[in-house]
Amino acid sequence: MREFDFETAPELPATLVPRAEPELLLPTDFDTRVGKLRAEIALLLRHAEPLLREQLAGMEQCDQAIEAGRLLQAMAKNVAEFYKPIKQRIDLLKQPILDMEHEDAESLQTAKERLGAAVQDFEERQAEAEALRLERNQAAAALDGVEGELPLPAIVAATVPAKRSGKVKRATWHAEVVDFLKLIKAVAAGQELTTALLPNESYLNKRADSDREGMSIPGVEAREVKKVHFRM
Repeated sequence: MREFDFETAPELPATLVPRAEPELLLPTDFDTRVGKLRAEIALLLRHAEPLLREQLAGMEQCDQAIEAGRLLQAMAKNVAEFYKPIKQRIDLLKQPILDMEHEDAESLQTAKERLGAAVQDFEERQAEAEALRLERNQAAAALDGVEGELPLPAIVAATVPAKRSGKVKRATWHAEVVDFLKLIKAVAAGQELTTALLPNESYLNKRADSDREGMSIPGVEAREVKKVHFRM
């Protein structure tokens, strides 16, 4: 199935589609405060590093390790408290921004789906018209070929019986196929018109949908009906 890919189109000018660059609402002295906080963190890490190089040798080093751990835990709490108000301010802005994003994206998606449906409808109508044209051309060609080989019927003057008054019996006739193979051979030999045979469209369509390109029935071709699909 062929895909109608909007992504292959050239990019729009920047003046038409501006690039969004969101900015976080940070305190004016954020950089200074972060620098001071990270300097304190680095100092505590350097203090704990000698205790991490080797196994603790005695109680003194064990006490030092416990004290260093308490300092690291206290600093971790300070870090959480430092970033907490900033994250809260961001959370307050997050949902409205998500709502705006959803609204804008949904309007674009709706327009794309409507365009896709319009393109698909047009191509389906074009395919149906083309199939109908080919079918008519093939039927006309087959009819011309058969009629050209048939002898002209002899014209015999018919005797019309005189009309009688009173009750008149009337009989109607219908055709019953008793040997379908003989009928097919007669049409193939040009003895009868092709209109004497009607193809089973339901059966042929099921075979075409099942076998696709591999369908092999003499005089019948499987034709693909293209549809439109947007790739995301």
